[in-house]
Amino acid sequence: MAVTLRLQEGRTRSAPFFIAALLIWPSAKVAAQGPVWNWARTLDAGNTGYVRDIAIEPVTGNIYVAGAYQATAAAVAPYGLPATAGGSVDAFLAKLDPNGNLLWSRGFGSMQEDAVMGIAIASSGRVVVTGYYDGTIASLGLTNTGSSDAFVAAYDASGGFQWVRRIGGPQRDEGTGVVIAGNTVVAYGSYSHHANVTGVL
Repeated sequence: MAVTLRLQEGRTRSAPFFIAALLIWPSAKVAAQGPVWNWARTLDAGNTGYVRDIAIEPVTGNIYVAGAYQATAAAVAPYGLPATAGGSVDAFLAKLDPNGNLLWSRGFGSMQEDAVMGIAIASSGRVVVTGYYDGTIASLGLTNTGSSDAFVAAYDASGGFQWVRRIGGPQRDEGTGVVIAGNTVVAYGSYSHHANVTGVL
């Protein structure tokens, strides 16, 4: 219950978000000065915007950022996201290089509120996200059966959509995290109506 309340509170957040990289292990020359900022990126879509999860590829250092945003115009800098569906809050996923430069981004959503809440990267470069959606998302083939449904979706390393699964019942359901072990994807979250949840993997 505490987790559900915390997530609910987070969904009302409307401040612009930022991500930043710190040099955690500086050279001996600057060690006495403490960590050094490498770069920072912000996104202010003019309304709601937040990051829910970040993942880093160990080999390449590429950074995946996921969350939600609201924008009435396309090309929300610096991530190049489209305008949100009907001006509502949509989910997003972005891939940055180690210097914070955009490699690709994906925005998707319904006419209601949607968000990515968790992200994981496979050794193959496949990225898997989970979250919730409150209405039909035609671009992903998702239909909604309750106040919100959970989803798990996979993209390849170039941002190509691969597959999606939905989990939902008549009440609120959310995917809050995901992990990958070999060829196995494990997603977790919360649901509100135990007798009628469908699509469980």
